[in-house]
Amino acid sequence: MSGGISEGAVFESATIGRTAKLECRQVVLRQKGDSNLADSVWMAVEDLIFRAKIGETARRLGIPLRWVALSQLQQALAEQKPSAIVLDLNQPAAIETIRAVKSEAATREVRVAGFLSHVDAELGRAAHAAGCDVVMARSAFSQQLPRLIRELAENRKLTEPVARRAADDL
Repeated sequence: MSGGISEGAVFESATIGRTAKLECRQVVLRQKGDSNLADSVWMAVEDLIFRAKIGETARRLGIPLRWVALSQLQQALAEQKPSAIVLDLNQPAAIETIRAVKSEAATREVRVAGFLSHVDAELGRAAHAAGCDVVMARSAFSQQLPRLIRELAENRKLTEPVARRAADDL
């Protein structure tokens, strides 16, 4: 993007088929290549309705996201390192992907947050064992979404209520 972008500029979004206004500060962050926020949280979520909810929450917070298919995550990590990855643990190969991310020296420090059905406690334990930093029931993830996205984007330690809620729900 060049310097000709003004506040409130409108861009067509091919992924959701509607126009979306990008906030000036998002554009400036991307122009300056700010590694603290620009594309710092990657989402490996396939559920389109949940993606829309996550995307809208991030847009309201002014936090850019990068959507990555779980099957393409390791290839994308070879090119760029996010501050965090959020993934749906109910996707096939989610546990193997977490193990791969956490076993590589270049990506070991990337925080991984995952959500899953609240009835699948065994999967939650497997995700923790694989190196997932935060495992949350889908309902808790949804309730804590604004705080979680903000803290992951700013590369801050997750606050106690988020971490405690995650443990309580599984």
